[in-house]
Amino acid sequence: RGMRKPGALQGYGNTKLYNLLFAAVLQRRLRGEQSRVDVFTVHPGLVKTDFLMKGAGFVLALNRLLGLFIAVDVPKGAQTGVWACTANELSGRGGLFLVNSKEGRIRNPLAHNEQAQHELWDVSERLLQECGKDFVL
Repeated sequence: RGMRKPGALQGYGNTKLYNLLFAAVLQRRLRGEQSRVDVFTVHPGLVKTDFLMKGAGFVLALNRLLGLFIAVDVPKGAQTGVWACTANELSGRGGLFLVNSKEGRIRNPLAHNEQAQHELWDVSERLLQECGKDFVL
């Protein structure tokens, strides 16, 4: 819905969108259950990993170039995720998108679409059931 058939980069972007959609519903459901668990989506930035060096042609060349100038090492890439798990100031503030150890801005308006969020949740539940897995929340 609202997305093209993915090439490699579009597919990667879609997975990031799905993460935002799923996390939004999960946070609302946990709040409804009076849970003290907070859900955050975290963007580590461009991190120098083997994944960065995969691809072919233009994508690989671009990744190598970006890796030289703006990619961060793995410990730096992990900082925002660690902060999300340990920062007292984030307690009770689940649902945030975090970048560089601060609140980020979600640029894709579809990420805020509650219908899209619920559709992804429903598809996820159905796929898990088809695999014989129970998922209740």
